Amino acid sequence: MIGLIDYGLSNLACVQSAINYLGYKSIIIKKHYEFKNISKIILPGVGAFGDAIKNLKKREILDQLNETVVEKKKAFLGICLGAQLICKSSEEFGFHEGLGWVDAKVKKIKTTDENLRIPHVGWNNINVLKKNILFKNIPDESLFYFTHSFAIFTDKDSVSLAECDHSEKFSAAVNVENIFAVQFHPEKSQKMGLKLLKNFLDL
Repeated sequence: MIGLIDYGLSNLACVQSAINYLGYKSIIIKKHYEFKNISKIILPGVGAFGDAIKNLKKREILDQLNETVVEKKKAFLGICLGAQLICKSSEEFGFHEGLGWVDAKVKKIKTTDENLRIPHVGWNNINVLKKNILFKNIPDESLFYFTHSFAIFTDKDSVSLAECDHSEKFSAAVNVENIFAVQFHPEKSQKMGLKLLKNFLDL
């Protein structure tokens, strides 16, 4: 059973629809006691980093999330804001501490090119940096759908799986052991997005 974390800022319907299309079962998790019998966890999200952390604390989900992912090593996928939340910190509307699962920071994308707009919204190629089960049968330079103003930056080569170049390079996907995260929206990325989701769900 796939657990989708609901903290009030999640694009749950679209993600759950993609999971259902791929033939998997999922449930929405709103409280700490709903983690029972979960095999994998997906943390979607749209919105502001600080609000997301505040909501996770308010719903008393953080402790159970840490136990399930960090201690029990259940497979985890963060999407967009959900990917950013697992980083050490974010500078979005002030400084905010993240979950700290990945040695990376969330910073605003900088651009001096008037043709490259921020927010970064739309389709963009990603450069896959290393072989990984998440990108199995997904060609390098495949297109994925992005919508964000802040992005994941890390100087740890072991962390970043793929990068995207929108005025500057940032991590499009990261991985540490059982923890995976993508800045783009696989649920909105058509064929390649569904393939990536299936790769995760098949773990």
